[in-house]
Amino acid sequence: AAPEVEEGGRVTAGQLLIRTDPAAAEAELARAAADLREAQQELRDSETSAELAGLDLAAAERQAGLQEAARLRQIDLAGRGVGSNSAVETAELAAAAADQAVVSRQMAQAQAGTRIDQAAARLARAEVALSEARRALAATEIHAAFDGTLSEVTVVDGGLVAANERLAVLVDPGDLEVAFRVSTVQYTRLLGPDGGLAAGDVQVALDSGGLTLESGAQLDRAAAGVGESQTGRLLFARLDDAAGFRSGDLVRARVNELPLEGVVRLPSRAVTPDGRVMRIGEDGRLVDDPVIVLRRQGDEVLIRADGLEGAQVVEVVTPL
Repeated sequence: AAPEVEEGGRVTAGQLLIRTDPAAAEAELARAAADLREAQQELRDSETSAELAGLDLAAAERQAGLQEAARLRQIDLAGRGVGSNSAVETAELAAAAADQAVVSRQMAQAQAGTRIDQAAARLARAEVALSEARRALAATEIHAAFDGTLSEVTVVDGGLVAANERLAVLVDPGDLEVAFRVSTVQYTRLLGPDGGLAAGDVQVALDSGGLTLESGAQLDRAAAGVGESQTGRLLFARLDDAAGFRSGDLVRARVNELPLEGVVRLPSRAVTPDGRVMRIGEDGRLVDDPVIVLRRQGDEVLIRADGLEGAQVVEVVTPL
């Protein structure tokens, strides 16, 4: 392990952190390389054999052609009375043997082609094995993927490492995000026109011993599921300035909602429990109008209704 591989150690991108014993991986790589060379030699031999088989077939075909010509000549001579039947039979036997030799050479050529296919498949397997051996050897070294700080370090020099064992956690302290949960109603207020999570500003604060660290953040995404025994929605925001913050800090997050257009802000007691407000009509009498309550903020309420612009509204409505 590198000297920086310790709790809180600072490492840079590409730095060698941990190396395991490469002896077994190196031996496997050497075997794979030898198998690859053997497969390449076998492919070359099979290609040479196929080429020779083609030449042998061509020679046999030429020999068969000559024997066929000799057979025809003997038949012609016998027809003119200057040849013998035994000579014709001898020529026919020689032509048949030449044809049989051609068939034998064709079979040899087909076998040579099959040998080429088998050698090519063996070469492909050897190349895959060599690639895997190289990856296995490369896996004996662990390099830092980015600049960061190590935590949860469990590796020691000379120790045994099991498969899938986590040796350390690399954290980039300058690239942190905050996770916080909001209610389903609050989540719907953060959705854009397309139904997705709209970009919004988040204020993150960390209170510790009378000191408050603050940073801006940007809404990044929402969790796909609710979570077991949980409610609402889990949101994530990426910090703009993570100086002083650490992974695992308990912080406060305040989300700035999208601006609301066409709303009226009134004292909360101006709205009746059934969603109505009292205003003074044109004849000076009280008129109750239905409204839509959008937000409740402390002792104030944001409503949307038609005809309230410039109207005089009762500030406090009693249960009577």
